[in-house]
Amino acid sequence: NSDYFDAIYGKGIQLTTLSKHLEAIAYFDKALSIYPKNAQSILNKGISFYQVGNYTESQLNLDLVLQENPNHILALYHKSLVLFALHKYEDALGYCDRVLQIDPNYSDALYHKAKTLFEIGLTNDAVSYFDKALSINPTNVSTLYNKGVALAWLGKHDEAIVLYDKALSINPQFTNALCDKGISLQALGDYNASLVTYENAIKLDPQFIDAIYNEGLLLSSV
Repeated sequence: NSDYFDAIYGKGIQLTTLSKHLEAIAYFDKALSIYPKNAQSILNKGISFYQVGNYTESQLNLDLVLQENPNHILALYHKSLVLFALHKYEDALGYCDRVLQIDPNYSDALYHKAKTLFEIGLTNDAVSYFDKALSINPTNVSTLYNKGVALAWLGKHDEAIVLYDKALSINPQFTNALCDKGISLQALGDYNASLVTYENAIKLDPQFIDAIYNEGLLLSSV
């Protein structure tokens, strides 16, 4: 039974790494038919439901894990992601804080707390949490980019561009960073550089609406 369970559960995990989450859920269900209280199967089922946007089922499974172990760090972290997706930002922050009480250096939770603070308008606090996340993982492209977005929101476009450039040095295909760099260059009055940046984003993704729109807006205004 345990060998069969390991094979079934392992197949579920393998499918999650391939982003085949609906298929993975079916395997976690098979695993749970053998060991109904297996926390890892319930947890990963909850995470897969989150990945496919079924937040109700995700919460049900994550809550089952947390009933047995209120300090299960992965369940707490993914619960915060679900609540963020449901726009329940204050609740999401509460779960982030529970993760960070257990592990103050959990970089994903620091990043996620920063994003949540930004959503509720606490932009300076968000920047400080992006900095904490970057002190642990300085080359995380998403953190670099989102800190840039927060700095631009504060009107610090020069600093934002430095962050976008760092993100682009790691991932030159990152079209959102190119587009937002264009917006910051435009805000600083560097229209030629802004146009080139929008064009580079559109070359990478000819359907990139934000870059097309911003380029058109700039061309019509200069």
